[in-house]
Amino acid sequence: MAKGPFPKTVDKPLDTLNSTVPKFHVDLLTKAFVPVSPGQEEFRVDCRILRIEPGAMDRYHFHKQTVNLFTVIEGETDVILNDARVHLNYGESVLVDVLDKHAYCNDSGSPCLLTETRLNMADGDLFFCDEQEPEGTPATRFSDVF
Repeated sequence: MAKGPFPKTVDKPLDTLNSTVPKFHVDLLTKAFVPVSPGQEEFRVDCRILRIEPGAMDRYHFHKQTVNLFTVIEGETDVILNDARVHLNYGESVLVDVLDKHAYCNDSGSPCLLTETRLNMADGDLFFCDEQEPEGTPATRFSDVF
């Protein structure tokens, strides 16, 4: 078996991991209103898989334009969202809206795999809460884990 740049955590082909994301997440993303900022000429979307090691914690931050959708595809983790801890198990998702402060925190004893879908991405749209607080009210339109 060839070794790649990332350690393998499951013996499943990647296409089976993709199928673990429920269709309603795609439906939600296509129906969510994400405003494009003045002067922005494109609507950028990307998706990546994050591996969060046990004990790892992201730096608490927010975005002024970007909306994130996190879905657990292996293991479990917590997401700190506007100072509240939200526990996510396999198959669960959380939508992080514009100005929502957030970070992930894996207190479990096992690695976690998350898909992160970013909508309305903009260069330089990353602000750390220990350096500045968001100006305005978080635009959270979705608050439940689904």
